[in-house]
Amino acid sequence: MDKDTINKLVKGTLTELEKEQFHSRFIDTKSEFEVKNALLQQLEEGDFAHEEADFEKLFQAVLNRIEENKKPKAKTVSLFSLIKVAAIVVISLLAGIMSYHFLGGKHGEMATVIAAVDGSVSHATLPDGTNLYLNSGAKLSYDPASWKKERVVTLNGEAWFEVDSDPKHPFIVKTGFYDVKVTGTKFNVKAYADDRDIITTLEEGIVTILSGDKVQLQQEIRLNPGEQLVYNQYEQKIRVSKVAAHMYGSWKERKLIFVNANMKEVIRDIERKYGLKIEVKDQEILQYHYDFTIEHESIIDVLNMLSETLPIKYSIKNQVIIIEKRK
Repeated sequence: MDKDTINKLVKGTLTELEKEQFHSRFIDTKSEFEVKNALLQQLEEGDFAHEEADFEKLFQAVLNRIEENKKPKAKTVSLFSLIKVAAIVVISLLAGIMSYHFLGGKHGEMATVIAAVDGSVSHATLPDGTNLYLNSGAKLSYDPASWKKERVVTLNGEAWFEVDSDPKHPFIVKTGFYDVKVTGTKFNVKAYADDRDIITTLEEGIVTILSGDKVQLQQEIRLNPGEQLVYNQYEQKIRVSKVAAHMYGSWKERKLIFVNANMKEVIRDIERKYGLKIEVKDQEILQYHYDFTIEHESIIDVLNMLSETLPIKYSIKNQVIIIEKRK
C-alpha cells in the first residue's frame, strides 16, 4: 500500500471508490498484513508516534464518538474523520500486539493485559515466562507485587497458556466461575461471561479444576491431556470428555475449527474473529449444527459457504450482517 493512500486516509480525503478499495484490502486476509504494516509504519512516523496513550480509554472514546455519529445530525460525519484517534487504538489489531496497563507495584494494584479490539488475537509473556495468547475482547489481570509468591491471574474471555512447571508456586487461573490450578502445561480456557459454556481444554501436562466464585465442587477435578471440562452456566452442569485438544487453541493462529458445533457458537466465534455484529432473524437457525474450518477466508467467503450448505441467506444493513432462513 503506497504512502499517498495512507496520508489521504489519515486526512480523510479518500474518495468513495478509494474507501471501498481500502476496505476490501483490509478485510482480505491475503493482503491484510501489507495494509496493517503500512498503517503501523505511518502511525510511527506521525505526530502522535511518541505520545503516551491509554488504549482502553481511547478505544472507548472512539466507540462513544461512533455511537454519537449514528444520531441524526444536519451534517453527516464520516467514520474516516475519526481515523487519527482510532488509529492509535487499533495498533493492537494492526500490529497484533497488546496494550499493557501497569498501575503500580503495590499490593492491590493490578496489572492488566487486554486484547482491546474485537477481531484481534494478541500475544504476551508474563513475568514468570508464561506464554500467553488472548482472543478478541479478552482481559487478564494479576498483582505484580505478589507474583513471586503466588502466580494468580484473573481471566474474562479466552486465553491459551503455556506455563513452566514450578511446584512451589502453582499457576492459578480464576475465571469468575471455577478456578484452574496448573503445574506446568499447555491449555486453553474459554470464559466469556456471556457464553453458555465455560470451557477448559488440556493439551499437555495436568490441570486441576477447583471451586470458584460461582461453581462449588464436591471434589477437585483433574484433567489429563486431551480432556476437556465444560461448565454450562445455565444448567449449572459439568461434563468432562475426550477431545482433539489442539483444535481448541487453533484460534491463536487465526483459525477456527468447528466440529458438530451449533450455530449459536459458530456465529459468536465468527463475530469475535472478524470484529463484527451478526443478527439472526429466525431462532431456529441457532439449532443447526455445522462442521467446517475458517482460516484465511474473508467474512464474505464464510457467509457464502454457510448459505451454500445451509438453508439460510444473509444481507448487510448498516454494517450489521443479518441471517435468516431461506424460503
